Amino acid sequence: MRLAAVGLVLAAIAFLTSAVSSQHRDPAWYGTWELRVGRSKGESEGWAKQSTLLFTPDGWVESALGANGKLAGVAVALGSDGACIMIAAGPSQSCRYRFVDARHMMITLKGPGPMASTLNVRLLSGTTVEVVVEGTDFYGRSISGKEVWEKASSPRSDGMPNETPGR
Repeated sequence: MRLAAVGLVLAAIAFLTSAVSSQHRDPAWYGTWELRVGRSKGESEGWAKQSTLLFTPDGWVESALGANGKLAGVAVALGSDGACIMIAAGPSQSCRYRFVDARHMMITLKGPGPMASTLNVRLLSGTTVEVVVEGTDFYGRSISGKEVWEKASSPRSDGMPNETPGR
């Protein structure tokens, strides 16, 4: 599985900044998000069958099932200086983030190798995030695309799984 793509997706939903305090961010960022592979174009089309991300004010945890059937996951804590603290992404990966406003952020990812990408992340509504990715992958190949993430529905009170629209 392309761990670079997982790193891109994870960093795309990253959530602290030195430009916009946590009190001034749209609270709709927080919660569980699901990648809508069928609505995404570019990099995510080939690598993911599904991906889920839990996002909090302190960071995020993502699990992904690759198109090859392998699982991958990453956990990231967010520093107050605009730097991501990559807990489970490997020591050669790093990211920086900046909120332009309460619903718009920019992220820069680097490493390993020639991997370097910029992500333009916009909260379009309380239930949809769009991520535009431009950069290079682990092998120095150009990557670009758009990912659509939607807020997962609340768990049912009876403990049974929810029906997920679009799947």
